[in-house]
Amino acid sequence: MKTKKILIPLLAVLFCTLVIGYFAKDTIIKKVMHYQIKDKIVCKVNAKNATQISYKEVMYQISNVSLDPSKIGGWNGVINQVAVIDKNNCILEQKETDSSAQLTIKNIKKDIPKDAKFIVSFQSVCSIKGTDTKDAIAVQVNNKFYKAVPVGSASTDKTDIKLFTEELH
Repeated sequence: MKTKKILIPLLAVLFCTLVIGYFAKDTIIKKVMHYQIKDKIVCKVNAKNATQISYKEVMYQISNVSLDPSKIGGWNGVINQVAVIDKNNCILEQKETDSSAQLTIKNIKKDIPKDAKFIVSFQSVCSIKGTDTKDAIAVQVNNKFYKAVPVGSASTDKTDIKLFTEELH
C-alpha cells in the first residue's frame, strides 16, 4: 500500500514531465535554429534552374562533384528549402524546411503537381577548406555536399549536379 502511494505520484510527475518536454521540443529547436542562423547569409535557389543558387549576390552552379565532409570549412549560409522540380530543373513549388526536413517532404508529396520530376532538399552553404568562396563553395543538397562554382567561371567543375528521382506519384 505504501508503495502505491509513492509510485502513483511519481509516475504522474514522470508522465507530466515527458508530455511537457515533448511539446516544448519543437519550440526549443526553432529558437536554437533561429539563433544559429541569424548571422548567416540567406541563399536562394534559382527558380528557373534549380542547379544554381545565389550567394552574396553571385550565381553559383552546383556541380556533380561531391565533397568529403573533411573538406567542408565554415558554415556561411542557409537555404533550408525543399523544392519540387520539373524535368527542366524549374521549381514548381518550394517550402521552407522545419526542424524535420522529412516532415516537409512528406507534406509536399501529398499534393504534388503532375509534372513534378524531383523533390530536392537544399540545406546549407559552407566554405571549402583551402578555397576562397569567390572560387567555389559547398552546397548541401539532400544531405550531401557538392562543389558549386560561380556561373561563367573558368572552372573545370561545370557538369551540373544530377538531381535524382524520388518516387513521386
